[in-house]
Parts: sequence; C-alpha cells; structure tokens
Amino acid sequence: MAVAGLPEGSTTSAPSAGIARRSQRQRRSQAEEALLEAATRLFARRGIDRTALADISRDAGYSPRLITHHFGSKAALADRLLRRNLHEFLFVADASDGANELDALVAAVDAYFAWMSRDEERARAYFVLCSSGLTEDAELRPVFVGIDATF
Repeated sequence: MAVAGLPEGSTTSAPSAGIARRSQRQRRSQAEEALLEAATRLFARRGIDRTALADISRDAGYSPRLITHHFGSKAALADRLLRRNLHEFLFVADASDGANELDALVAAVDAYFAWMSRDEERARAYFVLCSSGLTEDAELRPVFVGIDATF
C-alpha cells in the first residue's frame, strides 16, 4: 500500500505509534534531494537532451508532476544542480582568509579537484550540463548567462 508523502511503489505502512512523522519541510527536502540525485545520475549517463523530467521522476520514485512542482522546467533543474555544485567547491575558496590571492586560488583549485574525485558521477553530470550550454542557441544558455552574471 502506497503512503502519501512516500515515493511511488513504497510498501511502507503509515508510521506506528512512537515514531515521529516527518514534517512537510522534511518531506519536501527529501523529495528535492532524491530528484536532484536522480537528475545527476541520468544526466551523467544519458546527457541532458536524452533525459526527460518524467525519467528523472521515475528514477527517483516520485510522480512526474512532483518534479514540475519543485523545479518547473529542465532548465530550472539544471540551474539548481549547477549552482549546488559550484557552491560545494567555491565555499572552500571563500573560507580562505583572503590575505593572499594565490592562497585563495590554490584553495579553490584544491576544492575543485577534491569535489571531482569525491563523486565522479556528479562531476560527469556537471560537465555534461556545462557542455550543453556552450552553443548560442542552446536551451540551457540562459542558465549559464545567469550564473556568469553572479561572478
């Protein structure tokens, strides 16, 4: 029996007494993370053009409407993934004391390579996303223009 708030196909029954129910915020966060991870896997394996939002939802175990509700479009989902990945390795560079520009650059490069080696699939998906925005008429071009404007 499927339970509201759990991925499709779940056979888990309703929470029993003594087990705290997850809040709406927790369920939303869990669903978004599952969708982002599924998008990462599928973009890394198939590329962005050969991956539909419905494929991502199915891989994450949620209904296709949920991904549209959370992200709205494939471009918005790609934007979220790119910004999350950039944040992960730029955060380390920002933590540098700033007294020496060379130290800050080295910290950023170290963070970048540590991030790439920690999760090869996520790194591959990042480069697939980046390459899909290179041409002038690319669907994701506006995403990259927006990200570039923040730097």
